[in-house]
Amino acid sequence: MTNSKIAWCDHTFNPWIGCSKVSTGCENCYAERLSGRWGWAEWGCEAVRKRTSQSYWQQPWAWKLEAIRSGARPRVFCGSLCDWLDMRVSGIWLQDLLNVIELTPQLTWMLLTKRPENFQARMEAGRGWCRGGLLDDWTRRIMPKSPANVWLGISAENQEQLERRVNLLVDIPAALHFVSAEPLLGPLDFEGDVAGVADWVIVGGESGPAARPMKAGWVRDIRDDCLAAGVPFFFKGWGGRTADSGGNRLDGRIWHEFPTLNP
Repeated sequence: MTNSKIAWCDHTFNPWIGCSKVSTGCENCYAERLSGRWGWAEWGCEAVRKRTSQSYWQQPWAWKLEAIRSGARPRVFCGSLCDWLDMRVSGIWLQDLLNVIELTPQLTWMLLTKRPENFQARMEAGRGWCRGGLLDDWTRRIMPKSPANVWLGISAENQEQLERRVNLLVDIPAALHFVSAEPLLGPLDFEGDVAGVADWVIVGGESGPAARPMKAGWVRDIRDDCLAAGVPFFFKGWGGRTADSGGNRLDGRIWHEFPTLNP
């Protein structure tokens, strides 16, 4: 019952639609392009985010039942058309999302953000999970520790964003931390402290009519760093004008490695 074309997940779930650009990796945002084409939501710092429908929010419950029936453990990417730590989103919406995550332990939720610096402020708004600090008293009765079914990731298109966001990611509790280097716009060094944080690394080139090129050497260096550190490496593809125009082989092999950690 897979409903996603993204190779590293089984399902995608967007609790709301809309976002704004925060770094150079957002320049040719595919989500903004799709949303503009189909009239889903406006993009920008002042734009209103659009919550998805009540019927759409029923999908995780169907995936949960299917997981119970089959014994499989589907991976759910949240969200391909939004950022779950967006400050423009209602705290009530965020709490609704966290409630769904908590009540669907049969699903592995992959929460990806470009805004890890917003975590504490968003938890104050949504009363989600945290570790230590002033939020403990607010969250202990709801979620005393990070959900075991949450994989938390940051996007990193270059070394500057990798270092900045990983240093914030490490302080946010999750069953697994991952890095999505997509679109990869420059070389990344995954040695040292960074290698100690990332439990999984995804790499991919930019797609779309204005796609910026990705060099093979950048990808190989990341792959080699991951191999040396024992970190699973997932190569999504080279990018290009269309999502699959560049292929997904690196040195003659499809690198689709997944972490084995599960609750």
